[in-house]
Amino acid sequence: MSGSVSETGAMRDAQPRVLRVEDEAAIRGAVTTALIQAGYLPRAEADGTKLRAVAEAFRPDLAILDIMLPGPDGLCLARMLRDRIDLPILFLTARGGVDDRLAGFAAGADDYLVKPCTPRRPAGRSPSVSVTTTTRRR
Repeated sequence: MSGSVSETGAMRDAQPRVLRVEDEAAIRGAVTTALIQAGYLPRAEADGTKLRAVAEAFRPDLAILDIMLPGPDGLCLARMLRDRIDLPILFLTARGGVDDRLAGFAAGADDYLVKPCTPRRPAGRSPSVSVTTTTRRR
């Protein structure tokens, strides 16, 4: 599922916007559905090749990134987002080793989840990441 859920301007402002980058279509669709059901306005991308333009146009409140992606990997995307936008970043990835997690946090992650997990878990973590990050950045 690529693209954003279209809503009216008022509805768009009422819902937190989540940018999801995941190359596996089934996981991308399942997490996107869980985000919608949890009240988020998601935009799902299969890779990060257009992330800069997408992020500027979509103005996400949260990014959920995979690490292993075609083109720029999630670590590169996290650093790029950190340089341009002040938003929480959550990694959802199969890379679960200690060094992988440390690299994720060094790249700018606020939280890190390892696949496989239920598609609802990232949506459930999103409020705590947003609240923690907003409080910390004030």
